[in-house]
Amino acid sequence: MGRLTAFGVGLVAVLVLGGTARTRAQDEATKIVGVWEVTKSADLPAGSTLEFAKDGKFTVKVKGDKDEVGTGTYKIEKAKLTVKLKFGDAAFEQSATIKKLTATELQLEGDDKKTDEFKRK
Repeated sequence: MGRLTAFGVGLVAVLVLGGTARTRAQDEATKIVGVWEVTKSADLPAGSTLEFAKDGKFTVKVKGDKDEVGTGTYKIEKAKLTVKLKFGDAAFEQSATIKKLTATELQLEGDDKKTDEFKRK
C-alpha cells in the first residue's frame, strides 16, 4: 500500500507540474498577441512594430527612410520565441528568450544577449 501511495503522489506531482508548464506557455502565447512598438533596441529603429496574430502569423514593420515589411510565423515554447520571417526573397529564422511579458511590456533577449524592449500599441 505504501508503494501505491508514493506512486499516486508522484503521478499527481507530475500532472500538476506538467500542467503548470503547459499553462505558462499557453499564457505567454495569449499575452503576446497584438501589436508591439519598439521602445529600446540596438537593431530596430524607434517606431518599428512587431505584430503577433492569434493564428501564429507574424509581421514586422521596420521604420526607416523606406519602411520595410516582413511576414512569417512564430511559436512559443516555454520562454523561447522562434520566428520564421521573410523580407522579399530573403528568409530568416531567429530565436529570442522572453525576459518579460505583461499586458503592456515585452522584453526579448536575442542569442547575442542584446535586449529589445517593446510597449503594447
